[in-house]
Amino acid sequence: MLNIDIILELLYPEEVEVDVAKLKRLREDRVLSQRELARMAGLTHVTVWRLENGFAEAHALTIRKLAEVLGVEPRELVNKGGQNG
Repeated sequence: MLNIDIILELLYPEEVEVDVAKLKRLREDRVLSQRELARMAGLTHVTVWRLENGFAEAHALTIRKLAEVLGVEPRELVNKGGQNG
């Protein structure tokens, strides 16, 4: 059986664009600050801020960490075809 990290790397070998509106909405729905989400995901708050504000793309591992904390599938955080939100 393939590990989820391997599957994500195969699907998204490069950095991917995050669905910024969905990331922010999911975080706010769970009443988490950017710092809290970052701490829970093992990321820096600057990384979460940059992702939510569209200043950075994310590696597959970063997507997985965020998805795990937010309780969603990693693919739900990926911007598909430039449709944000």
